[in-house]
Amino acid sequence: MSTSTIDVVTLLPGPVREQALRLGENLRGRMVAAGIEPAFALGSPFPGAGRHDVCEPHVSLLMLEVGTADIPDAVAALADIARARAPFAAIGEYVAHNPQGAPELFFKVSAEWRELQRAVIDRIEPLRRGRLRPADPAGHSVAALIRTSADPDQVRQLSRFGYDEVYEEAADRFRPHVTLAWPAMRRESVDLSDVSADGLDHVVSEVAVAAMRPYGTCTKILSRKQLIG
Repeated sequence: MSTSTIDVVTLLPGPVREQALRLGENLRGRMVAAGIEPAFALGSPFPGAGRHDVCEPHVSLLMLEVGTADIPDAVAALADIARARAPFAAIGEYVAHNPQGAPELFFKVSAEWRELQRAVIDRIEPLRRGRLRPADPAGHSVAALIRTSADPDQVRQLSRFGYDEVYEEAADRFRPHVTLAWPAMRRESVDLSDVSADGLDHVVSEVAVAAMRPYGTCTKILSRKQLIG
């Protein structure tokens, strides 16, 4: 059976999406000026992909490997979730680098974020049927991480969910964020001391199932639904 890596995400409303694109482009410019090759550009096609494979700014709720034939079930489950969940506020908190030097915009964690992610996991995670994604956004083998990671919470979440950024009472690893840029080869980072999350607050009102490419990018939006609960 053929499989696909998908991401269940929230999308940014128009004006905030445009601001995220501008911020991403600013950070890409800083990378280029520092001699760091950016891996992709938000709002543009993923390098080497078709013109419709545009890198979409998003917040990931669950990344998973599914049988391609199961994608319609994931889409149907997301529609059920959207009908039951109400829109909620996303409050921009700060911009910081991940361990690979990629700048990310973080939102304040709230009960609404956690409840939405839990609903997605409860309904959609079973569709992976124990499969693991070939690699995480940094390009590391997920199977190898389970064998070698020194972080028991990461190992448990990858084994249980196939994803290691999950809110649990035992270990809260969920930090809702938008990845703004990513260095292609090196872990060097650019100065973020003057970069803030101001103006990026918004109402989370749209969720989607998206196809994934490297560096955690989401390109083809397979289905999008409005939160109406």
